[in-house]
Amino acid sequence: MSAKKITFINQNEPWRLAVPAVGFVLFLVGMLALKETALGTVIQPLGMLLMFVPHFIPFKLKNYVHFTKRMISFKLEKGGSYNYRFSQIKYVEAYEDRLVIYASKKKSEKVRIEGYAEADINRLLDLLQPETEHTAETV
Repeated sequence: MSAKKITFINQNEPWRLAVPAVGFVLFLVGMLALKETALGTVIQPLGMLLMFVPHFIPFKLKNYVHFTKRMISFKLEKGGSYNYRFSQIKYVEAYEDRLVIYASKKKSEKVRIEGYAEADINRLLDLLQPETEHTAETV
């Protein structure tokens, strides 16, 4: 059985803002300027679709990690959804089959990681490190 892949989505990528902005402009042009034309009936739905494209991507993925400069959100098939601000994470312990993420000395969450590619787990660990400055790097 092959290891499952985790998709990493950097929310700081320029296209994640540019595509909805273009969609909004097309929607307005179709709604206001080309209201009663055939072109307007095509441009308006296209603009609406483009506004929501970046938000539809995670719905087709089972295993993904969203991250920005301030927070990380991930969903793995073998667990639930997890959301953290980087300032909340005190430290992370890694074991063969799980990660333990500590938000304080008493509050921790266990994340099951068996079956995922080692490179993806290492990247997730790098992102979860509290002192790391997170830069724009992928997808």
